[in-house]
Amino acid sequence: NRQVGPCADYSVTTKDLKVYLSSRRQWCFVSSLENILGSNCDRQVLLTFDDGYRNNLTEALPVLEEHKIPCLLFLATGFIDGTVYPYEIELAEVIEQVNTLSVPGRSEPVEPQSLSKRQSVYRELRLPLKSASRTRRESFMNQLANQNGYDRSDAQREPLLNWEEVRRLN
Repeated sequence: NRQVGPCADYSVTTKDLKVYLSSRRQWCFVSSLENILGSNCDRQVLLTFDDGYRNNLTEALPVLEEHKIPCLLFLATGFIDGTVYPYEIELAEVIEQVNTLSVPGRSEPVEPQSLSKRQSVYRELRLPLKSASRTRRESFMNQLANQNGYDRSDAQREPLLNWEEVRRLN
């Protein structure tokens, strides 16, 4: 279980998903704009999942099928075909693993010893990367790997869906 980054900030456990769905039993779950506009229901829920993590298939889908609840899955096709990896997750992985972090463009290393310091360093480094071009982000992440002596593929462990699994979701 991650303590830093998007998986720590935005992920929901299977148990939490079940609790959420149970708390919305009287609501209408919809899966498209047409459903929303055509519904007579006062309270509607449009459940979405982002990026295409494998646990959408292995963890969330069984719960949704059990409750007969539709959802939308927004897929990052570059994650699926392997041409792009979520830099936020790689950054979080590195910050969680090191005690001293050499940051590109800084003369002094950062020592994120506590969880709050690790979270702070993550947010500080992530923010400019979010608005940077893909080329700039990749350059930064390559420099980060070189300066800290890790292989980027070793830090890219988060399981993402492949195309066969995406087809199984349909």
